[in-house]
Amino acid sequence: MRRPLFHHHKHTGTLLHHRHTSYPVLFALALIVGGLIFMTDRVARADDLLVTATVPAPIPMGAPAFTAPADNTTTQKPSVEFAGTCPVITPAVIIALYEGTTLLGSGMCQNDGTFAVTVSFTPGTHVIIATVVTITGDYGASSSPLHVTYTPPATPPASTTTGTSPDGATPHNGTIAPLDIISEKPNIAFKNDLVAEWRGRFAGGVPPYTVTIKWGDGSSDTYHVSSNELQVFTHRYHHNRLYLFSISLQDSSGLSLTRNYVAIHASGAPAVDDHPSVASLLDNYYIDPYIAWMSVYLCLLMAMLLMWRYEHIHYPYRVIGVPIHYPWQKAPPRHQRTQHKKSR
Repeated sequence: MRRPLFHHHKHTGTLLHHRHTSYPVLFALALIVGGLIFMTDRVARADDLLVTATVPAPIPMGAPAFTAPADNTTTQKPSVEFAGTCPVITPAVIIALYEGTTLLGSGMCQNDGTFAVTVSFTPGTHVIIATVVTITGDYGASSSPLHVTYTPPATPPASTTTGTSPDGATPHNGTIAPLDIISEKPNIAFKNDLVAEWRGRFAGGVPPYTVTIKWGDGSSDTYHVSSNELQVFTHRYHHNRLYLFSISLQDSSGLSLTRNYVAIHASGAPAVDDHPSVASLLDNYYIDPYIAWMSVYLCLLMAMLLMWRYEHIHYPYRVIGVPIHYPWQKAPPRHQRTQHKKSR
């Protein structure tokens, strides 16, 4: 009889004992694969070069102008809303209000060419100027100065004056310097991770300070600051849109001050719907390929450990090999088949 091309193993039809599985070899191969994944990632990252560049946003030709309040206005309210017109351009510009070199607050130039910024004052006469600032931090034209005088309805305590101190300490005449919030920039820009970072310091008054930040998305944080050193506060937004946030400062003597600023995406992206699509949400996340491969690798290791543990559980069952007879094989003699039945 012609022999078949393929011969089946003699153990066909039987289950091998777990001792025939070389788990040490499997684990050794797995460790080698893990080492190769690690080394491949290190080699791939060795040639990485982080390059960052900022393209300046266009600066509009026009200058902002105040429409309210009128020049030489006297008010008894500590907070005044300044409104006016501003040049429209894409991306939109920020309108920052300054008194000399002191930043008083900022607001966004709307699509209709208007802006509005609320500023808190200390008693006295203040000269306010509105300046165009792009989202990349470049400065444009400024408005004509606007004079506003704040006169409190009641005489302020003798311990508070309008004197200033550059380092936020008490002046030499023994009075308390007015509070001041010194922001490094008129706005904060967040990137695709939606993490906004405000940097600045606090001066005047009597430390320690209580700082409350309302981030403009319904959330707020309170911090306790005991010095005039640089402070860094961060917040993660949930949507890529324009936010108007405020910082309120209060010292231990009861003096308080509030400043308003703008938080916007670094690219000047416009506001989006409060219910973004899943695709837009996924665009804000990035998964490192190394982390993905290592996660799969660890899952495979765990699977092998579970297989090893499962096969080493003692079962009271016995595995019996059952010989299989194929048509092309010669049938064994009758007496051998009888002996096989008796042995069972």
